[in-house]
Amino acid sequence: MARKTFSDKKKSHISRVTYTSALGKEIENAILWRDALEVHDIVHGKSVVVTPKYIDADRKVKLLFRGISTYAEDHIREMTKSSSAQSLNSRRMSMNSVKAKSSTRLGVKLSLDEIIQAIGSSGSLHEFHNYYHELSHAKSKPLPFIKVVLRKSPAYVLYHQNSVTVPKGSEEGEAVEHDNLIYDYLTIGKGKIRRRSDAETQTVGVLKKSRIESTVLKKFSEKGAYVSFFEMFDTYQQLLKTPMALNERHSVSTGVLDLIAKNPQFSYAAMVVERILASNCYHEGQRRYRNMEVPTKMAKYAEYKYSLNLLYRLLQPKFQGGYDFRRKAISAMSFCQGNGDLIAVAYGFYSDASKVTVPNGNVCVWSMKNPQNPERIYSYPVPVSAVEFSPFLPF
Repeated sequence: MARKTFSDKKKSHISRVTYTSALGKEIENAILWRDALEVHDIVHGKSVVVTPKYIDADRKVKLLFRGISTYAEDHIREMTKSSSAQSLNSRRMSMNSVKAKSSTRLGVKLSLDEIIQAIGSSGSLHEFHNYYHELSHAKSKPLPFIKVVLRKSPAYVLYHQNSVTVPKGSEEGEAVEHDNLIYDYLTIGKGKIRRRSDAETQTVGVLKKSRIESTVLKKFSEKGAYVSFFEMFDTYQQLLKTPMALNERHSVSTGVLDLIAKNPQFSYAAMVVERILASNCYHEGQRRYRNMEVPTKMAKYAEYKYSLNLLYRLLQPKFQGGYDFRRKAISAMSFCQGNGDLIAVAYGFYSDASKVTVPNGNVCVWSMKNPQNPERIYSYPVPVSAVEFSPFLPF
């Protein structure tokens, strides 16, 4: 196998480092530099080192490559000793001739002669045949599985503002320009100079006086007294002599009672008092009528129980204005559409064929807030046969 050289002269004596040793040093430096690097990742809120580890190759393969490199260095050293007879001048000329054609390999400046000397001749290939044979028949292990997990870190948006553009000349565009003018006037214009002054205010003092009422405790006691029959007889005789004086002292004229009954404020106050008193007795029936006892949300199963239990009775009052006080029949009923607490009941006769008839009729308006007494009573000179709330004006 022929090999060309740059000159017909003998090979120059090489005193610098060989290519293989320089390459090995560069590889070692790169490995040392790589060992100084670490890869960190955040796993469950903690920093974990996830630097990939080296693959452990077979020991025989390492020894094989180490032997090849040792043999190559020894062979190159023998070749350099055989060319040591060359003169110093020729060596300088050879070095100057190849200086221009030198190249940089892994940070080390080497000439072409040095690279060729490091490669070796064709005869060295036969000497390395046994090493190549052992390398081809060496046992190979599969590379270990390396799992790399890439996790996306959460993104926290601290502030986000959408920019909206509107066409100039439109109503929205004019509003934006007007708002910008006001903002510039208040920040960089004359509007930023604003006068300030301190002012004090005083509210009107309201005089309040606490009032406490205290009743006197009455003491009760039992005492014995002796009364003779003569004293009792004299007392009863004195009472029989002045009966009219006692009645006039404790009586009130009928005209005053009629005026009080016709007063609307007294009627309203009496209605409120009657409702309060009725709620003490009929509160359970009122709650059931308004369906206030509903199943709770915490109940596992909602049970709807329907029954025909008696809530309360609407007793017929004593109607005034007529001489016939016979009990009248209920001829019609109507519930108010606007207020479910109101019910109108018409009182008349049972039927046209009945023998018992009444000369007049009445209509009572009951409220479920006061089932004891009707709140309105209307009297008519004829028996009432029908009653109904107006669907347009129910009140």
